[in-house]
Amino acid sequence: MRRAIDDVQTLLDKGGPTNAVDRVHTSLHGHLQYLCDTAGIDYDSKNDPTTALLKKLRREHPQLQDLGPRSRTSRRS
Repeated sequence: MRRAIDDVQTLLDKGGPTNAVDRVHTSLHGHLQYLCDTAGIDYDSKNDPTTALLKKLRREHPQLQDLGPRSRTSRRS
């Protein structure tokens, strides 16, 4: 994941913003997998996209269960 972040900086410095966005996405996806792993949340490492990981974290991560009185209004299924 750190390598992806370093790649982003290099790509931005050399004028490759499209590839930099891809590396940011890769880094985010890896971080979400890490969060699922540390919370014991099951996911398909080969097929679950970033959006699926976000949904699983919001549904199952213990620290994301009670986000206050308006938390339901910000959720979509």
